[in-house]
Amino acid sequence: MASDDDVVPRFTIDSETDRQYSRFNTRGTELTVRLLPPAVEDNPVALTHFQASVNDLFDYALRNVDDMTW
Repeated sequence: MASDDDVVPRFTIDSETDRQYSRFNTRGTELTVRLLPPAVEDNPVALTHFQASVNDLFDYALRNVDDMTW
């Protein structure tokens, strides 16, 4: 099993800003990201690489999501 250190990044975070969304009565984090081109050892097929990049981005975004309380 590969460690996190062995994973080739598929995106970089240019900025991360905490925001209040008063219309929805919630707080959130706005990310500005840049998708990276495929690494040499990664799949060079554009659509496959894009899907993997977006999946990695969703995993990152959902990593620290708090449970909603009503």
